[in-house]
Formats: sequence, C-alpha cells, structure tokens
Amino acid sequence: MPNRRPSTTQTLVIGGVVAHVSIGFAPDGSAREMFLRSPHPASEVDLILDDIGVLVSLLLQHGYRAGDLRRRLGTNSAGQPSSIVGLALQLAERLELESGR
Repeated sequence: MPNRRPSTTQTLVIGGVVAHVSIGFAPDGSAREMFLRSPHPASEVDLILDDIGVLVSLLLQHGYRAGDLRRRLGTNSAGQPSSIVGLALQLAERLELESGR
C-alpha cells in the first residue's frame, strides 16, 4: 500500500455498539485496510475492535473482498449485518461498488 491513499472515516452504530471506522483503499478502489475504534479509548470493546481491524486488514490485503467477508458473517432476520464488523464490511463493499470496483 502506498503511504498516501484514499480513505474514509465514518461512525457506525448497531445494537448499542458505536465504532469509528476508517477504510483505506488501493488505487483500483478496492478496500485494503480497516481500522475500528470505540469512542472509549483503551476499553475492552476498543481493544477488541482494534484487533478485529488488524485481522480484517490482513484478509483484505491478501485478496479477500469486503463483500465476500461480509457474506460470511452473521445477519439478522432482515438479512442485515448483525455486528459492527459486518456493518463496516457492508460500508466498505458499498464504497468499492461506488468507485466502480
């Protein structure tokens, strides 16, 4: 990944969990990194979200697509993501599609 790359940061909320999500994109518009943080630094949730961001980033950098990862995670009865991680991957997938990827 280049030192400078397009990225976006948004705040997501699901099931009472709030996360600040930053997604970095490769030049071709594909999501290649994800940072997840809680608004409560150093809390247990913050540390877990940070670790999940590392794992998701490694998968994205090894060729897994955000949409493929999202489809493997849990959904609710309406077919929507059931976790903040699924919601973040759904955002990444949408942004990839909007970029033409």
